[in-house]
Amino acid sequence: MLPFVVLAAALITVPGMPTCRLADAHTEDLVAAKAVELKGTEYCQFRVYDTLDDIDGDGHDDFVVLFTVEGIDGGGNDHQDFMLVLLSSAPDRPTLLKTGERGVRDPVSIEVRQRRIILGTRVYRPRDAMCCPSGRGTSPGAPHAKHRREDH
Repeated sequence: MLPFVVLAAALITVPGMPTCRLADAHTEDLVAAKAVELKGTEYCQFRVYDTLDDIDGDGHDDFVVLFTVEGIDGGGNDHQDFMLVLLSSAPDRPTLLKTGERGVRDPVSIEVRQRRIILGTRVYRPRDAMCCPSGRGTSPGAPHAKHRREDH
């Protein structure tokens, strides 16, 4: 019971207390809009960020965040994963891509190689429970890319 109480207390926002929400309202609005669209919930404490790499080659670091929307259509454990990319050369043109979902793959890390985003993923194998993907893989940061590697 104690871990639940600690988790519940961590989710309560008290004025003046630290939060995992970003100071950048534009980014928070984009994430919140996706959660509203899917009728789900996004928990900022589970996000993954990359802010130290120059993806667009303009000499300035760019911003990438992975986030998950859970409880699609108002409940359950279904979830979808997304990547939001904000390039320093085009801050008014964010890119939001679906990168995974329950039963397929879940992105868990971001790496930038030669200005290309590579996502480390957990992959659902055929016999995995829906809670627990046991495979590992990599995926380009675009869902339509043909080169995807999954190690089963």
